[in-house]
Amino acid sequence: MKFSTRTVEYLVGIIATMMIAAGLLIYAVQEPQRIVEAQATQQSWDLDVAMTLYAENCSVCHGAAGEWIGATPALASAALSQADAASLEKIIARGLFNTSMPAWSLEDGGPLSDNQISQLALLVQAGDWQLTQDRVVNLGLVPLIPFSAEADPQMLVAVKSLPEGD
Repeated sequence: MKFSTRTVEYLVGIIATMMIAAGLLIYAVQEPQRIVEAQATQQSWDLDVAMTLYAENCSVCHGAAGEWIGATPALASAALSQADAASLEKIIARGLFNTSMPAWSLEDGGPLSDNQISQLALLVQAGDWQLTQDRVVNLGLVPLIPFSAEADPQMLVAVKSLPEGD
């Protein structure tokens, strides 16, 4: 049986089309798992970066492991790990009025980009505080002397007794 050139071209085209369709089907089946793995990898990378950001910027007030220090709240808490990410990002970016929490976003005069703020919010929600403490220690950024953000009452009385002490 003799095939014409045109018949061979049709057969090659059909086989190539079937191979492309099979490849697309395999890709489509594997894509959801690839997305999950990519998201996990990105989250792991973001948490790693966030631990260093935390060590450099936050540990002095919030402690090496997100524990409570003085007037600053504990970050390693179930309530904050369940908090809305957008709310956490807003607090980190803009600070909290009438507290010792400053604004950290570049837009508000701080040193952190929006992406870095998102990474810190992810750390509060999903971070491993023991690993974070290890990072703070390894970077040599553990606060040496715990401090209180509250003023000494005797000092306030002494200041008040000065002219225009109010």
